[in-house]
Amino acid sequence: MSLWVALALLSLAFDDSQERSRAPDPAGQTLRVVAANRAESRLRFERDGRVIATFGQSRMSGRWTNGADGLCPRWGEAPIECWPYERPFVAGQTVTVTSSRGNVVQVTRL
Repeated sequence: MSLWVALALLSLAFDDSQERSRAPDPAGQTLRVVAANRAESRLRFERDGRVIATFGQSRMSGRWTNGADGLCPRWGEAPIECWPYERPFVAGQTVTVTSSRGNVVQVTRL
């Protein structure tokens, strides 16, 4: 294999690994989340790192991070729970996701 071919392949591999390491940004998205028990909530991800949850007449805020562990909302002292988030959710499309703690929910981007 020529040096140029090897460098080209290495460059492609590097570019691909860089692409995989970039987590999508959920800021500005509102998600409807339906748990297995049919409890429904809405999560709004703000650009400043806040996440606002509404369910029924209740509302609470926390912080979110997004990285190798997935999308991780943090609610005060509650145990951290992360959700796989490899690509942005598509508006109107419902997907099933399983958290790092084994909880299964239906998520729809609004």
